[in-house]
Amino acid sequence: MYLSVCFILLFTLAGCGDSEVTSLNPGGEADAQPNPFEPKEGAAPKGDEDVYSNVDRSRTTFEGSWILTSTMPAPKEQFLIDADIALVEIAKDKDGNFTGKIAETSNPPEGVELPHLEELQVDGNNITFTLHQGEQVLPCDGQLKDGIVYGTIFANQRMLLPLRMFATDATSLSTDQNERGRPTPRTEKFLAALKSEQPQNALYEFTEKYPDNPYSLNAFRRVFALVPTKDFSQEYLQKAADRYLEITKLYGERMEFDTLQMITFNLLESNKNPELAETYLAKLEEAVPEDQRQALAPILDNARKIIAVDNKIVAVQENPSQETIDQLKAVQDEYPYDERVLFTLAEYAKEQDQMDEALAYYGKLATIPFLERKLVEQWKAKQVDNVSPSVTFKELWEKKHGNLDGIEAYQEEMMQKIVESHKADVKPKEEVDGARRMILSEFYTSAPCEPCVLPHLALDTIYQALGEDELIHLSYHTHSAGPDPMATPQTLERHKSLTRLLEDKRLRAPMLTLNGSLLPIAGGFMESLPLTQTMVLKELEPMRNQKARVTLNLKAEGVDKQLHVTASTEGLVPPLDELRLRLALAEENVDYDAPNGIRHHEMVVRHMPTGAAGVQAEGDQFSFDKKFDLQQIKQGLYDYLEAFEQQSNYQFPAKPMHMKKMYLVGWVQNETTNEILQVAKVPVTGELDYGIMDQITNSVTVKPEEATTEESKPAEEKPATEEPTEEAPKTEESKPEKAEPKTEEPKEEATPEESAEPAAPEASPEEPVKEEQTSEEPVVEEVTPETESPQ
Repeated sequence: MYLSVCFILLFTLAGCGDSEVTSLNPGGEADAQPNPFEPKEGAAPKGDEDVYSNVDRSRTTFEGSWILTSTMPAPKEQFLIDADIALVEIAKDKDGNFTGKIAETSNPPEGVELPHLEELQVDGNNITFTLHQGEQVLPCDGQLKDGIVYGTIFANQRMLLPLRMFATDATSLSTDQNERGRPTPRTEKFLAALKSEQPQNALYEFTEKYPDNPYSLNAFRRVFALVPTKDFSQEYLQKAADRYLEITKLYGERMEFDTLQMITFNLLESNKNPELAETYLAKLEEAVPEDQRQALAPILDNARKIIAVDNKIVAVQENPSQETIDQLKAVQDEYPYDERVLFTLAEYAKEQDQMDEALAYYGKLATIPFLERKLVEQWKAKQVDNVSPSVTFKELWEKKHGNLDGIEAYQEEMMQKIVESHKADVKPKEEVDGARRMILSEFYTSAPCEPCVLPHLALDTIYQALGEDELIHLSYHTHSAGPDPMATPQTLERHKSLTRLLEDKRLRAPMLTLNGSLLPIAGGFMESLPLTQTMVLKELEPMRNQKARVTLNLKAEGVDKQLHVTASTEGLVPPLDELRLRLALAEENVDYDAPNGIRHHEMVVRHMPTGAAGVQAEGDQFSFDKKFDLQQIKQGLYDYLEAFEQQSNYQFPAKPMHMKKMYLVGWVQNETTNEILQVAKVPVTGELDYGIMDQITNSVTVKPEEATTEESKPAEEKPATEEPTEEAPKTEESKPEKAEPKTEEPKEEATPEESAEPAAPEASPEEPVKEEQTSEEPVVEEVTPETESPQ
């Protein structure tokens, strides 16, 4: 009945686990939710007849034939089944060594390779062996007790299943499929315990009556899976944990260790019983196998930290006093980004009417990336209904000031101080003989991408530490994590060019290259900021203090609504066939409240005069001299976003397109090795007048040298609890609504001689990184609308 499916589950290691239990009610009242273990009418397995009552329990040695049986959840059902996997024959050779083989297996589905047994070892009443099937290896162990072998099958290092071996005189397995794959005995009694008014007590009684039944393992696994969300008493939890461990000893050390992990980490996740969690953490540390100690050390250290934090939080909850608060503040100094500590301190300050302190704590929760989301997710998992910190923060701010003026400036100043507190530790710059070889950092990001936040902040601290005379930065925005109004067809194509550097050929965000070398960068929480800094600096340091092999001359000037771009090189040695010159126009700062919480986006690539593919050299050096229509550049970006909205059925909250303070960045890159030989950066001079598009995008035409932004001004030093008195002005570009043009201006066209830029290539849709996407923004494929790049 179930055997062929179970054979696939076990030997192809598809994985399976217990269904989530929502019906256990520690309060003794029936849950309002339907019991997921309610047997379907006419479909409930009997499974109450103990088919093992007549098993031969007289065998005292491993010699002989055994039926190898494993217990697992029934596919698409909510009960357990016992599957007879194989008939195993064990014998002694002439030297007294044990040997074993699989004499017969249950009929596997067509195409599934038959398993075989290897590495059999016997030590007293203990046995170990491995089942091999193709490249898959399943370690098995067991101990002989009262004529039955109890143990485990470790499937693919992620699924531990109970194993039993029953003595038999049979020379083959039963031909009845229902006999070889059958409901585990006592199924009805187990389901009845789950449906009782006090299931936790009924399950405990079940385990006392049937300690060697696999359902007894299942019973406590279900109980402890609910510990983070249910209010079990500490007395019951300790009694259940001890009983659980006693039962698992029957199945060996591996099952006992797995059970200790289950108990300990669910107690830790509940944050309610730190003393009890500490007790079982100590047991877990003693049980860690020697070959796993090094790998588990960071996890166990973190568990100790969680317990230390929980103890202080529980102390405040049980006895809110200045003494317990001071102790919790000391913990906050050590773990400044622990959301539960900040929330406990915030709540206490609010209750004591300590307005400035409450604003500081709630402000951090509302401002520092991920803290509020982590807190809300914890509340949701534990079925706690609390007001989000950002809502309380705004309420308190308005209560103190009468309105919300200045709240954004307060948050920006707070975040700036936090970033500044994590200064990158870089070595002093060394002198070089001649011109310095610069380093180009190319960061591929996406506005909804939460994993991009940590690398963004880490890179910001590194740029500040090194300065522009060593490091030049570019940000390419993509739709990898969702719609991004700063993405362009050219940034998508530049992103796509990294495919050849990836083993899995899968584009994602974040991604980072330093002088063309791809770094293994990933997201994380604020606690990981120093680690990300260290990783980037480790890759960057060998690139510093090198002499340049080529000189780049760049110039970009806005004149009469045209942008004149020139670039040339000196010092290159032919042949230059493998080299390309690339140019990028980047906006110094874009103000946009991205879904991932980032408000200021630096050096955002807006246009690539050479196209993303770059240009080849003509002669023995590179030379580039072209003019571009400024209105058409911005028109092309705007039309792309409009078409994207139409094709993806998504509306951007804003289309930030100020583009007044721009830089021209140029670099020479080897297409074979991806190495960047040299990079240079110059400000765009002259007047950047985008014509009617300035009105459509709410941009005021100013000369770049006259343009100043509020964020470029140094922030005044203020204590964390003192709010700024003035609100930082919002830039015009962040407004979602369009400004209708007041006058009709003719669309100016560049002459063919002046505008020879290649059309923006169509970018293939990038595969969204769904496992990294945590924003509520919809995930969409990258779309290249059928619009032309300015010519």
